[in-house]
Amino acid sequence: MIQATNARRVYIILVALFTVVLCWRILALGFGHHYGGHLEEDRSATQLALAWSPRHAEALASAAYLAGDTPLRARELLNQAIASNPADGAAVLALAWQWLSEGKTALGDEAVELAANLKPSEARLRLEAGNYWLARERWDHAVAHWSVAIEAKPTLSQQLFPVLLAVAENGATLPILKPLIADPPLWWGAFFHYAIENAIRLQTIRELFALRREATSSISLEERRLYIERLKSDEQWGEAYVAWLNSLTPEQLQRVGPLFNGGFEDEITNTGFDWHIIPSRNVLVETARTYGIAGERALHLVFREEQLRSQHLYQPLLLAPGGYQLVGRVRPDSLQGETGELRWQIVCRNGSERRLADSERFLGLDQWRTFNLEFDVPEDDCSAQDLQLVTAGVLAAEHGLRGDIWFDDLRIHRLEKHGGS
Repeated sequence: MIQATNARRVYIILVALFTVVLCWRILALGFGHHYGGHLEEDRSATQLALAWSPRHAEALASAAYLAGDTPLRARELLNQAIASNPADGAAVLALAWQWLSEGKTALGDEAVELAANLKPSEARLRLEAGNYWLARERWDHAVAHWSVAIEAKPTLSQQLFPVLLAVAENGATLPILKPLIADPPLWWGAFFHYAIENAIRLQTIRELFALRREATSSISLEERRLYIERLKSDEQWGEAYVAWLNSLTPEQLQRVGPLFNGGFEDEITNTGFDWHIIPSRNVLVETARTYGIAGERALHLVFREEQLRSQHLYQPLLLAPGGYQLVGRVRPDSLQGETGELRWQIVCRNGSERRLADSERFLGLDQWRTFNLEFDVPEDDCSAQDLQLVTAGVLAAEHGLRGDIWFDDLRIHRLEKHGGS
């Protein structure tokens, strides 16, 4: 079903593009827009311009556009326009389309490359050169020209990213993108983000990421983060976990366990199975130094009248069914609220977000102390979980918190009495 949908999507895009090409709309863009709005539509203005200056390149090109249904006359006018201004890439490109319409593909191919070389960084010319090669069914040439067009004019991504994604989602055309993937252009990151959000098939994302890994050992952190988040979104938890492990340093790998970075010594990356901070204008979440901590840093939250039920921090977990205990250290620092409360929660990630357990309520002023929370991961429908820190209350007005709180040395242990090893 997914493959059929993908095939239909590619077919629709290609039909639309070929319709545009073969109906001469590209020709209109090729030199009509370039040569001043009224000339392409106002035949009398074109004739008047030629009367004043018979070798006026723009007027000749406009006349060729107006004579598009008379190929010989159009080609004659285009030749005159090029002779008048040999550096006019738009006229040369229009001539390439004219040759193509007459079946003289060798001449058209030569003309389109000449047009692109005359103004190599002009986005419009590169876009239309790509469309020409699309009409010739030469996707490799088309993609190369479109790449330059997007670099020259990033807003063209809105038009071309869907086409490039269609190329990626078709196994037969995906290899065309290999040169771009091996030496990614400036727009690659934006395209990969677009693909992550819009690709129909997860396999497309896997293949794009695999090609990037084959091409380089220095995949960007953002690419890896996007890839892992797409895997998690599709509930491919084991695959996502392995991809995340591959991003860690040897030192970080030594600290991998049921809970990662529970001492908050490493920088929080908001990636994979590390901590994720939920931004809020009323709550500051950071790691910082303070007295009485086990290492160099601890988790620090500063509340400024938070009035909404909120999640401030979470970490995805992959705990097997069984019994566990969350243990940590906490130091409330004048954390005040009416009936609002701050708690740790364990919830299932599989759709229902079933809550497995809540910690005690954290408020007031205290020295460092230990807290713990026991919970069970069920056998059914809970293959992934979240440990999350939330502000809660019955009513929105009850969620207001003011003050600071610190957490450190969080750990999760398997409980032997529940059959753990």
